[in-house]
Amino acid sequence: MDFKIDENLPIEVARLFAEAGHSGSTAMEEGLGGSSDQAIAEKCQAEGLVLVTLDVGFADIGTYRHPTIPD
Repeated sequence: MDFKIDENLPIEVARLFAEAGHSGSTAMEEGLGGSSDQAIAEKCQAEGLVLVTLDVGFADIGTYRHPTIPD
């Protein structure tokens, strides 16, 4: 499984994912530091990545709805 680690988590989280056999790139590695939640969500969706974050704003399912879940 492939993950995007948000900038509000330490870089060591990406290493933990890699040690567990997963891909874990960070938002900072991809130049997304300081990007809006919307931009990060769109990047993750376009790349088919699971976002790992402490940002509670992503819990708003009205804004960040999974595309395969019907309304």
